[in-house]
Parts: sequence; structure tokens; C-alpha cells
Amino acid sequence: VAQAVFGLILFVLAWRKLPESNQSPDPHALSPRRMLRNYATLLTSRHYVGFALAVAAGYAGLFSWISGSSFVLIDVYGVPSQHFGLYFAGICLGYIVGTLTSARLGMRLGLERMMIIGTGVIALGGVGMLALVLLHLDGPLALLAPMMVFTVGLGFVMPQGQAGALSPFPQMAGSAAALMGSLQFAIAAIVGAIGGHGFDGTAFPMALSLALSGLVSAG
Repeated sequence: VAQAVFGLILFVLAWRKLPESNQSPDPHALSPRRMLRNYATLLTSRHYVGFALAVAAGYAGLFSWISGSSFVLIDVYGVPSQHFGLYFAGICLGYIVGTLTSARLGMRLGLERMMIIGTGVIALGGVGMLALVLLHLDGPLALLAPMMVFTVGLGFVMPQGQAGALSPFPQMAGSAAALMGSLQFAIAAIVGAIGGHGFDGTAFPMALSLALSGLVSAG
């Protein structure tokens, strides 16, 4: 019910308050041949694919947390189920801090430096969590702290990566955004499903997935 109400509010706001920004619409934009040609152009661009995969890998790490954290925190570490939302709120706080910081530093440091910093922070958070688990220093807060670091980096990477991927293709921005979103959610869904099915009663599968996601994003 809450999601339905929220969706309805967004629909009304978009309908009434969001003007069309495309002043010169392409009448052939939805042609299947045109769309396939656009997708082929995007997928053969190292620039586009590099930014898209960096974003998708970071997002996949977030989905690993989404799919595995409830089992790990509640079943492994005994966090009361009614307190789980507080741990998840901490992750959201990290992302908010990252996006706000990214907005302030982006113009000063530039897109590429922000991506380097952001993916490095993501890798630090993922590898840090895995190290704590392997050293048996894990626990609810020991997982939360590196995950907050991870999401701070994600707050850098998501907006900067999307801008970097789309900026060279203004003539096909819609196709570029659609393909990037599809890749992002497809990869995240696969990684999240693998992480969820790989749960073995410990935090190791989730931490390993986050570490690999961070390293791929930084790579």
C-alpha cells in the first residue's frame, strides 16, 4: 500500500511538474533497427562500457548486501529483526553522505578523479569487510562500518559514472540511459541471487561478493 501511494504521488508530480526537455524529438527513435544500431554503438565504446561496468559492479555489491544482510545479521549474529531497519538506515546514510559530497567536489576535482576516488572507496569497503570476516573480527558493527564506507563510495560512483557514460552520446541519451540501467539491474540481480543462494551460515559469501564487486568496479 505504501509503495502504491508513493508511486501514485511520483506519477502525479512527474505528470504535472516535469516538463519535456527534448525540444526536437526524433520520430524514428523507437524504430527497432535504430535502437539496435544505437546499442551496438554503445557496447563497442570502451568509454561507455567502462563507466557502465564500474557503476554496475558497485551496484551489484549493494544488491549482495540487500540479499544477504538480513540472513547474516539476524540468523548469524542474532540482531533482533525489529532492529534490522536501523542497520539498513546506516547504509542509506553512507550513500547520502557520498552523494552530497560528490555534488560538492565534482566540479572541483572533475569526473575522472571522482570516479577513481569513488571506486577506490568501494573497493576499500568491500575488501575491508572480507578481511574482518577472515580474521574473525566480524560482527554486526564490523559489517556495518565497511558497508557504510562502500556506500559512501557508491554515492560518488553512481552519479559520476552515469554522467560519464552518457555525456559523449547526447544524440542517443535515452538509449544510453536505458542500456546502462538494464546492465546495472541485470548484473546486480545475478550477483544478488548468487549471494543469496550461497549463504552458508556465515558472513563469508556476502563479504566475498562485496570484495569482488568493489575490486571489479575499481578495475
